[in-house]
Amino acid sequence: MGDMVLLTPLLDVLVERYGSACDLIGSRFSPDLFSDDPRIRQIYTLKSYNRPYLLAPDQRDLVRSLRNRPPGPVFLLDTHPRVYRLLRLAGIKPDRIVRRGKEGRIAGIHVVIDNLNLAGKNEGFPGTLDDHKIRGSRLYVPEKARREISEILSEKQIANDAYIVVQAGTSRSLKRKKLKLKKHWPENRWVVLIQRILAEYPQMNVFLSGASVEYEYVKELAMKCGSSRVHNLTPIMTIPRLKALLEKAVCCISVDTGPAHVAAAVGCPLVVLFGGTYPGRTSPVSCGSPVEIVSGPADAPLSTTEKEWLATHSMLGITPELVMETMSNIVCREQNR
Repeated sequence: MGDMVLLTPLLDVLVERYGSACDLIGSRFSPDLFSDDPRIRQIYTLKSYNRPYLLAPDQRDLVRSLRNRPPGPVFLLDTHPRVYRLLRLAGIKPDRIVRRGKEGRIAGIHVVIDNLNLAGKNEGFPGTLDDHKIRGSRLYVPEKARREISEILSEKQIANDAYIVVQAGTSRSLKRKKLKLKKHWPENRWVVLIQRILAEYPQMNVFLSGASVEYEYVKELAMKCGSSRVHNLTPIMTIPRLKALLEKAVCCISVDTGPAHVAAAVGCPLVVLFGGTYPGRTSPVSCGSPVEIVSGPADAPLSTTEKEWLATHSMLGITPELVMETMSNIVCREQNR
């Protein structure tokens, strides 16, 4: 999901330059992620490109649909050779496909800049791009989802400005039952952090978000926090509702996962924990709301290459005290704006 959110600055540029909405080939998350998005004309969902073509109806449907499109540039962000093959099967000529060279993605460059540089490779693309400028991610929130979240808040008697969203897990790590992954922060530290939030902000509620596969993990976490002000929203959460929930939240605290990118893209102040992944490449970017990266241990170097970062940073080096301090600073700044 995060990769899809990080392509939205490219969508903004392409719509500005060409003056029309884009068609998008995306994952199963795409229809909900880009619901009510005026930058998208049509979404083609590709479930998997690893299955043989003759056994994959979604691939054949995609090729059939692309054949009926009028000619125009196709910006290929996915480097898998089978995606390029599907475009060629659809009759799209090589000179219409804008993609990275054999060198692939540039090491150490944020993916947003990398995507914008790719857009600049198209000969028919007017104007120039600033390689050093990162445009923020941006998602649109459906009105229906806003109404649904308002109803949920009303039922729980919670005001719009009285809750924080916590994304403690990643569906991938929990699905594989490997909690000692590079994005996992120990459950006991989440409990300490949430209890401190409740103690220092007596009027604040905490919403625990997550996908359906995260339900048991989130349920146990909520139970260990021992407060009626901690709410497990995984049974009713959808991507449109997540966007609406985050849009009104005081802050979001998250590990490095898709919902963190969604938070930044809807203008929610964000604290995101990076340990075994490199923020210089894939950190969330917003159009104006604060994004604070927390990592550890405290003596780890601040500015490093990706290799050095991965060798010196870890999720276990992050303390609840550091996350709490970072969150409090964000909340204070936002309240004084």
